[in-house]
Amino acid sequence: MNKLFYLIIIAVIISCKSNTVAQEKSLKEKKANIENIDEVKPKTDINKSDNSMNDKMIISGGLPQNDLIEPGAIHLRGSVIAFYKNTTICNRPYKAALKISIERILKSGPGIVNVLSQNQEITLGFVNGVYTKELNALQNKMMKGKILSVMVKEGLCPNLGNDTVYEIVRFEEK
Repeated sequence: MNKLFYLIIIAVIISCKSNTVAQEKSLKEKKANIENIDEVKPKTDINKSDNSMNDKMIISGGLPQNDLIEPGAIHLRGSVIAFYKNTTICNRPYKAALKISIERILKSGPGIVNVLSQNQEITLGFVNGVYTKELNALQNKMMKGKILSVMVKEGLCPNLGNDTVYEIVRFEEK
């Protein structure tokens, strides 16, 4: 009786098995028929000059290199209002600081928390190092009304408020 039961189960399993080999052959034949259709395929014309530009755009993330600016940085142009020595901005000590009136925002990087605007007056601290070694020479350069192109880096104040300190990374006289 058990042998008969096993034979019935095996017969059911064999009869329910799908014929996948036949299905695969028919799909291959359909693909072959589709590929053999004699149609004119459109040709793309690629210029060498366009290729080099596309490669540069892919490498640089789609932007020309001179338009990139690091996160948290702002490139601005402004006129000098005042120069300060040994001051604190947002509870941070600076050997030199500069108060300017912003004439124009040239570039702004991603991730800026407090955005600067045109005609805003703001105090910027010089990063301690290269520019702060000779404070008297720096002070002589920063005459009132002088136009500067300044690259600043935004930093948040340690008091965890909405206050922001801007540090001068580099500047250029105009």
